[in-house]
Amino acid sequence: MASLPLLPSPPPSIPPPFLSAVRSSTLFSSLLTPCKRSSRRFAPRSFTLAESVRKRFAAAMATSASAENANLPRPNDVIHSSSSSYRLGLQLGDGGYGVVFMCKDKNDNMVAIKIEKYNRSMLPIEIEVMRNARKNACKHFVEPIDHGSKPPEYTFVVMTLLNKDLHKMRNEQVDRKFSRSTAYRIAIQTMEAIQELHGIGYISRDVKPGNFAPGLRENSQHRIIFMFDFGLARKHVDKLGNVIPQRKEIGWRGTSRYGSLEAHRRKDLARRDDVESWFYLVIEVTTGSLPWRLVPDRPKVYAAKMYAREAGRKQFFDNCPPAYDEFMARIDALTYAQEPPYDYFLGELRALCKAGNYRDRESFDWDDCEDSRSIAEAKRCKIKSFMCTSQSSFSEDDNKKEMSDPNCQTTQDR
Repeated sequence: MASLPLLPSPPPSIPPPFLSAVRSSTLFSSLLTPCKRSSRRFAPRSFTLAESVRKRFAAAMATSASAENANLPRPNDVIHSSSSSYRLGLQLGDGGYGVVFMCKDKNDNMVAIKIEKYNRSMLPIEIEVMRNARKNACKHFVEPIDHGSKPPEYTFVVMTLLNKDLHKMRNEQVDRKFSRSTAYRIAIQTMEAIQELHGIGYISRDVKPGNFAPGLRENSQHRIIFMFDFGLARKHVDKLGNVIPQRKEIGWRGTSRYGSLEAHRRKDLARRDDVESWFYLVIEVTTGSLPWRLVPDRPKVYAAKMYAREAGRKQFFDNCPPAYDEFMARIDALTYAQEPPYDYFLGELRALCKAGNYRDRESFDWDDCEDSRSIAEAKRCKIKSFMCTSQSSFSEDDNKKEMSDPNCQTTQDR
């Protein structure tokens, strides 16, 4: 990936046209307007040319990714670790860093294999995180089954196969949002996963719906939401358990739509930033969208997030429970080294579930369509719907349904 230009810290003043939109309280509403020709609830206003350009760019990126990965293994190829061999099956993802396949392990179980270019791989940190999660019996992490490499061509990891990620699941729902029951329980399980990650000494720096997915019914994991893709993860404590001091300006890390204010300021990230990104995830799964979803560049996304804390606060929390407002206040008050109040967030969310009489064991929204099909039909469709654990880590293929959303892609300054 070509180096991205380092942007300065957010400017003291926002460009006049954007600022006037903010001050006139039309920032949120003017970007989205009802669309009569689409089944989706909203569509962009006056974005025809921009949408066309973005779609062409996304198509070009996808073509470029495929070309870059031309020398990596393909379906039906056999790759080898020190202990096993794997014949690659259906290709599930194709991005700038590698490809993802589904195949069977030696026990005839379906697994996911993520293959990356040897000289550009982030798999060592991902394997490290997964191994530490397994060592500490973390509930919300996939199992690292095997790994191997063929220098200097590629390296790979074999992992638990999951269902579609939450980003794709949400896009399939009516109005592209979940029911309150599902939204609150997503919020609980994703917060539990983040707490587990921080508990083993790492921060994600890229918390977003595309990096969470429910397990498969076949593995009796369909009620568990898993966290995956730790390519941008980093240790936040030293060997003695002390928080590593904050570094100076380090460049962008993460995904624009869910990035924290500190990420926009190019500051070193901490646990609080993972939690802030989680908060945006929670707003999105609850309401169906974030106000800055179609804002094209990072400085304006930053301005929209600041506006949501000021004049646009009431509009931002429209259709949200009052507890969400307090969530943001507590997150914004956190310092770099301070531990987030995980138990507070979990307690409030469980109280919302209790008030709505939402039971922990009831079906998620995505279970309904699966349960309504016959078992035979479900098996036929399943092979097409499975998504492996790290497909969303590839920024160029983050979600084909939202290819025109550049601020939904994982990026980092190098």
